[in-house]
Amino acid sequence: MINTPEELQHKLVELYPSLEKELEEEDGFDYGYKPEITYHHVWMAFTIIANECLTGSDIKTLKKFCYIVNYMVGEGGDKENSVSTCLLEHASQIGIIKIIKPYLVSGAKNELC
Repeated sequence: MINTPEELQHKLVELYPSLEKELEEEDGFDYGYKPEITYHHVWMAFTIIANECLTGSDIKTLKKFCYIVNYMVGEGGDKENSVSTCLLEHASQIGIIKIIKPYLVSGAKNELC
């Protein structure tokens, strides 16, 4: 389903177009080079706008989003680590835990903080 960070970015932007602007603004920083897109990079950018996006989501979109989260957790490795450390471990801090918890599988729920 998701084999590259670019595919993750594309799927999340399809659900939440404001992510594209967030990523573009991030790319506007002068690093002296274009930073590599990683799973962590995509999830960190999404976390900034997660509350706004998820609070305004209809159930269908929210379920699609949680399907992606569940998939990433189930894949393990870098995919799981990125969504866990960048999103799930901060879910209560960014005010999304009650929104996403009903749609997460047990493995993803175990990562919630």
